[in-house]
Amino acid sequence: MGGSFYMKEVFWMEDKKLRVALGFVTGRSNFKEVLSAYLLKWGLGESFRSGDVELSVLVAYDLDYMHTKAEDFVIEDEEILSMVSGIEYLGKERISNEVGLLADEGVLSLVEVELLFGKGYAKLRNAVLFFATKLGFDRLIYLDDDEYPLACVGGVNGVYWLGQDVIGSHLAGLEVSDITNGYHCGYVSPIPDVVFDDVLEVGDFRLFVEAVSNDIVTWKSIAGRFGAGGLTFADHKIIDSEEFIVVEEINGLKFISGGNLGLNLATSGNLSPFFNPPGARGEDTFLSSSIGACDVRKIPVYTFHDGFGSFPFLLRGVLPKRLDVVGAGDFGSDARFLSAAMGWVKYRPLLVYITNRAHFDEKIVKMREALVAIAPNFAEFFGDDDFVDVVGVLDHYVARVEEDFADFTSGGEAWSRMLKYLSR
Repeated sequence: MGGSFYMKEVFWMEDKKLRVALGFVTGRSNFKEVLSAYLLKWGLGESFRSGDVELSVLVAYDLDYMHTKAEDFVIEDEEILSMVSGIEYLGKERISNEVGLLADEGVLSLVEVELLFGKGYAKLRNAVLFFATKLGFDRLIYLDDDEYPLACVGGVNGVYWLGQDVIGSHLAGLEVSDITNGYHCGYVSPIPDVVFDDVLEVGDFRLFVEAVSNDIVTWKSIAGRFGAGGLTFADHKIIDSEEFIVVEEINGLKFISGGNLGLNLATSGNLSPFFNPPGARGEDTFLSSSIGACDVRKIPVYTFHDGFGSFPFLLRGVLPKRLDVVGAGDFGSDARFLSAAMGWVKYRPLLVYITNRAHFDEKIVKMREALVAIAPNFAEFFGDDDFVDVVGVLDHYVARVEEDFADFTSGGEAWSRMLKYLSR
């Protein structure tokens, strides 16, 4: 597993085809079904069939996440193997050996290697970006293992489905931009459909969302999902559009998501690495704070986010006319929501520090007051006393915010140095 690209490197350097990598960061072996959906079912259009594109796959996998084995991630489907030029399997040892050379050659210190490529979701994304850059790809498209190339549209007779040419749409958008980001439908948020009562009122949930959200993900963007059973439907007007909408900067962010994300590696220049504080998420949000100089476009293509992992039958072509509501207690949604809530609280202090340092203390005080007021209600409603710990979690990440900011800054500087080295 690994090394397959190097046999073709000289050939690729002479080839005039557009070299495109599909990047997966995964811990679920079902990613093979997801890849099949993109390549064999719905997600691959004329840009590939024209013969102008050479497609490869980079798979960075985490064996600890679902207690899997390296063999679980090996693609054996002969039809897929015939379609791609190569597959690089990026396990822990493969990544360690390659980035260790950067330390051996004095490009990065051992501390910087760990900061950029150690354990964690953001660091696996960095590994994919590193290998895509090192191997000389022109484009990199990040695909998540819980997002499928489908759009679900709500109609008078229920849901209907449209296959999406995700890869082709990114390639078209990247002809005129540095970064492309598609839309998401389905169970986009880890927040289950909540039936409010006298324990947890709608005002409590609004207070929580406003405390942990940023200027892009707001209560207004969340509230409508409760009336729709937790679902977000695709907009047919967007699907039918051919417009690549420029993403404007808001409060220091050009907001992107980590999946359904395309990078023009030839023009994006000194792109910053993915980053999040230890144990947190938000790696796409922190990258959003570092791409102000990039041309970022929203492209008219959707992926269906199976946020609770409850609809794998979609990958097998079973497309129902109705989708179930995911309510509190369904499909392990309570635990997923608690985990997500903790993750939001963990990354929020650093995000405020980066984007609004002048009002950091004021915003954190308001956030803490809100969490103190509502945490007991959430704990009682979801039947999990761990939610009360959210206040202590906030205090911990506020106390370490300067350390996290130093890591965020030094990681960017080290990444820039590494890119200059690779370009030579």
